[in-house]
Amino acid sequence: MSEASLRNASANAIIRLTKLTKKGGTGMQVNIYEAKTRLSELIGLLEKEEEIVIAKSGKPVAKLVPYQNPQHRELGAWKGAFTVPEDFDDPDEEIAELFGV
Repeated sequence: MSEASLRNASANAIIRLTKLTKKGGTGMQVNIYEAKTRLSELIGLLEKEEEIVIAKSGKPVAKLVPYQNPQHRELGAWKGAFTVPEDFDDPDEEIAELFGV
């Protein structure tokens, strides 16, 4: 659903969608009430928008962003790149003192 159809979706509801300009592109801002009542439509808009900011009293409080699958990481890719010191898990006197041990 487009921004225009969201604006005209309900004569009874006041929909505040504000275009945001940022460094790499654009996004939109919607108030909490509209985000709650039209979450499915906003998720559909994420295909076109980079992000949708959810605001409370005009102040941003949350951000909807498209989900990105994490890249597959190969096990052991850092093998040999560093070594763990022998005393890595030994008790630390300074920390023990802070906890009164």
